[in-house]
Amino acid sequence: MSGKKENVQSSGITRRDFVKGLAIGAAGLGIATILPGGIITAASAADTTTKQQVGKQGDGIYIDGVAENMKSKTYTLEFVQPIKLVAVKDGKVQSEGTWRTTNKHLVSVDPDGTTIMRDGVGGYDVEISWTLGSTTYAVTLHTGQTAGAHAIEVDHPMTRGDFMIRLAKYFGWPHYNAVMDDGTDINDKGEVMTTERVRNFYDVTGDNDYVKAIESALDMGVLTATSPEDCFYPMSEMTREDAAVILVSAFKMSKLGADYISKFDDTNKIDKNCYDALNILVGRNFMRGRSNTTLNPTDGITDTEARIIIESIDRRVVCPVWAMPVSNRKFVRVRPEWFTSTQDAVVHWRCKVDKYSHPELNGLFVQDRGVGVYVGTGWSDWYDYIPGYSTDPCFGLNNNKDLPYDATWLIVDVECYATKPGMEDSPVTKFMWRIERPAWHDFAFDKLHDAGENFPAVYRYFDNFQAAAY
Repeated sequence: MSGKKENVQSSGITRRDFVKGLAIGAAGLGIATILPGGIITAASAADTTTKQQVGKQGDGIYIDGVAENMKSKTYTLEFVQPIKLVAVKDGKVQSEGTWRTTNKHLVSVDPDGTTIMRDGVGGYDVEISWTLGSTTYAVTLHTGQTAGAHAIEVDHPMTRGDFMIRLAKYFGWPHYNAVMDDGTDINDKGEVMTTERVRNFYDVTGDNDYVKAIESALDMGVLTATSPEDCFYPMSEMTREDAAVILVSAFKMSKLGADYISKFDDTNKIDKNCYDALNILVGRNFMRGRSNTTLNPTDGITDTEARIIIESIDRRVVCPVWAMPVSNRKFVRVRPEWFTSTQDAVVHWRCKVDKYSHPELNGLFVQDRGVGVYVGTGWSDWYDYIPGYSTDPCFGLNNNKDLPYDATWLIVDVECYATKPGMEDSPVTKFMWRIERPAWHDFAFDKLHDAGENFPAVYRYFDNFQAAAY
């Protein structure tokens, strides 16, 4: 927020002067003129001006941490960061009272006095007032128009839910409802799990936008819920250190050997489970401190910060390869689709089947209209996949009459990475699927139970590799 003109330098008019020329043509003081060094946020102002100064100029309205009484004055608005207003009555900062604005669409005020310029429409006077009983104090804020007259986006800390929405959109994670997946989980050994893997947090329910994003992140292994009672707290602020842990998990980043954050003054505030993740992002210059000496790990990460970090990674490193259907599941047949968010990247993959149910499967080439795999022969060659153009692989036990009738299964292990000229290769990601065949030939059947006096006999019929019918 500003209304005071700066000197024109010999090299020409500054960008700041140019913006001010567009924005401010009204009389009145600028907020920046009363903040030390032109600081634009209440928090930073409070760092350089003591709290005890507030109220020294009588009862009225102050910026938290700034000495000037703003009551009955007019200030012009340019900057868009929120400022925290406080009311002083009888020489004391008031915790009660009601804050109001005459135009919440241009300038809003929260119940705690936090004031934000919402839109860049210039030339309007908006009064911000505080009332307690019969006492009312007010300050007038004159709005300035931003260049291009576009709406202003205020950079608030993100909620945990909004952060996951941003991440899910970037990676393009599909939701398990998008495929025919009965959700039968397998462990890292390929064995069917006796209990279903936890796929949601207790407080992530309903039709909120963040629900599918968080469920997809759980399915992809980026988040972990250890029990159905675990909570994610989607409406709370996403802290910088928690965001770092999730970003490192999502981008499959490796731990660094050197310590790049011990020089910061507030490392004692970092959760020990978040230290390595922060060190990775700072060490690779994807994340910076809030200042030259502080990381502010427990502060909420803003939308702009999150966007800049993701864009910084995206410019230098090819995004990890993901697959649909997701890993560690049991299927009758799998035709996985590899995908990566990096445009024009090429996916490289290989597979092996070293775990299987019957000796007769050894040497069998498992294929269906695509690249397949020989059973029991170790890792295949590396294949290239260009999303949208290449032939997808397929893993399924088709109509092979020399195979056993039932209880036939194999475990497919896959490794993938992606490359693009001029960028760092993506990390290697791994997938595993258990392929179980219900029967080896068309229309095989068995009887589930005999008929009785009050119910019929029930038979189960199989087609050659799809689901059973009853």
